[in-house]
Amino acid sequence: MHTLDQDLKRLVEEGTISRQVATAYAVDPSSLEGVRMRARDFDAEAWSSNADSWQLTRGQ
Repeated sequence: MHTLDQDLKRLVEEGTISRQVATAYAVDPSSLEGVRMRARDFDAEAWSSNADSWQLTRGQ
């Protein structure tokens, strides 16, 4: 049997939902501390080609 918080943790790790959404619905939000999202369908080439523009826009 799984608890709601365990399932929310799994969904965050899979990248299905954000940690903020999981925290909002968790019975014990502290159970989600340290959860890291695994990159799913991560396109490193596309990210690196847009990284410079992201840095420029973020800084302005």
